Formats: sequence, structure tokens, C-alpha cells
Amino acid sequence: MAEKLEPPTVKDLMITEVITVTPDASLDDVITLLITHDVPAAPVIEDRHGGKKLLGLITERDCLEYFSNEIYTATPTSACSP
Repeated sequence: MAEKLEPPTVKDLMITEVITVTPDASLDDVITLLITHDVPAAPVIEDRHGGKKLLGLITERDCLEYFSNEIYTATPTSACSP
């Protein structure tokens, strides 16, 4: 009889060396980081009271949307705006 295969868990698939950015990082720096590390997104982290708090996620799509709106309509989206 064949052995039953267990599906992988999140721990089996997750990356442990996470590239993060801070809320005050420039969009140029974020894009460079995403390209350099070949990742589609980065968590936005803020130091708070001796710990770190996840504020959100910045993605390649957010950056592209921001620039395309700025270039073609002169109205950047709020996703990447302060």
C-alpha cells in the first residue's frame, strides 16, 4: 500500500530572509530593492516600543500604478503616496 503524502505546511514553503522597507523609504529605493532581490513585494515595517510593527505591503504593481498614473494623468494614486 502506498504511503500517504502529507501536504506541505507554510513553514515548509516560506522564506526566512525577508526584505523589508520603512514607511519613509523613497519609491526609487523600494524599486531598486525589489529588483535587486528579485522579489515582487516587501513588507513595510516600523519600529515601535522596542518591537516591529507590520504596517502594510508595497508591491511592484503599486509602484507601476503610481508612475503610470503620474505620467499619463498627472494624478498619482494614494497607494504609494504619503
